[in-house]
Amino acid sequence: MRVARIPIALSLLLLVSGQAPAPSGGTIGGTVEVFDKSKAKPIAKPKDVWVYLEDQRRSSVLPGVGVVKTITQKNYKFTPQVLVIPVGASVEFPNRDRVEHNVFSPEPFWDLERYGPNQTSTRKFGAVGNFKIYCDIHRDMQASIKVVKTRFFAAVKGGTYTFTNVPPGRYKVGAWSPATNEVLSPDLIEIGLGDTKTAETIKLNSIPIDTEHLRKDGTPYKPGGYP
Repeated sequence: MRVARIPIALSLLLLVSGQAPAPSGGTIGGTVEVFDKSKAKPIAKPKDVWVYLEDQRRSSVLPGVGVVKTITQKNYKFTPQVLVIPVGASVEFPNRDRVEHNVFSPEPFWDLERYGPNQTSTRKFGAVGNFKIYCDIHRDMQASIKVVKTRFFAAVKGGTYTFTNVPPGRYKVGAWSPATNEVLSPDLIEIGLGDTKTAETIKLNSIPIDTEHLRKDGTPYKPGGYP
């Protein structure tokens, strides 16, 4: 009986001692500034700015396989209007209006064709890139999809970001928004178990948003924004 109790006592001692579990990764944080070039000063509250970690190791695995996100069509709007996904993920486009919609992207071109209320069409994104999303029927319906080759991405809050549980490796930080250029940080961040690293501040420049676009066949919408 005395021999059997020794392992239990050791287990209780380790539990009470409060030893923390081994770290599963590291932490990378930093700041992002968006500049108004016309005024040569930072924008106080930039919108829809995202950051992502780009792993410098080559991999044939698509990190978004099995991931499904949604952009809803409701009240003649896409919601959300900005979506970031890992490459290999799919996006559903449910129609929650009482009319038909037709989701398409001009470059690279793809088209989900027309479908009616309470129907859903889905597209898989197998390559990285930026996609402008429009409706071929309603001109004012617009959205942006950013496809990145990582599952580590996040919206910038108050000019800062933090990634936790980052697997050991070498990374660069990218930053993007629909209203700025895209920048990949020049510094290489090497992270190990339990490490905490701060990346250099990423500086973006605002760019004009062109809301004018043609229909999927290259013709203009009629006055009022309809075909």
